[in-house]
Amino acid sequence: MPRSYIHNVYVLILTKAGALGLGAFLAMLGVFFWRARRISRSVRDPMERAIVVGAMGATFACMVGSMLQPSLSRAAPVTLLALMWGIVELYRWFGQRDQAAGLHRPEHAASDG
Repeated sequence: MPRSYIHNVYVLILTKAGALGLGAFLAMLGVFFWRARRISRSVRDPMERAIVVGAMGATFACMVGSMLQPSLSRAAPVTLLALMWGIVELYRWFGQRDQAAGLHRPEHAASDG
């Protein structure tokens, strides 16, 4: 006998955690995008900026995909999102540390080759 489940992760969260749980989940996403946008504007290195913007894009794609599949109910996608979000926050931390120390990290030089 096939097992049925809710395909929309937002409805799934609403049914399992209630409106407060869904609100907390959406707030967490909003805070990530707000912080990542600020970090992408403060990063000077184009390669690092691309990584931050890529993490934002991957998170957005996961959120859109979550409307049709419950991928966030599995451990692997959640772990990858947490890893990407951690990398974004590391760029912020390294930037603040370098700024406090008076260091200016060189930007990536474009290769002509």
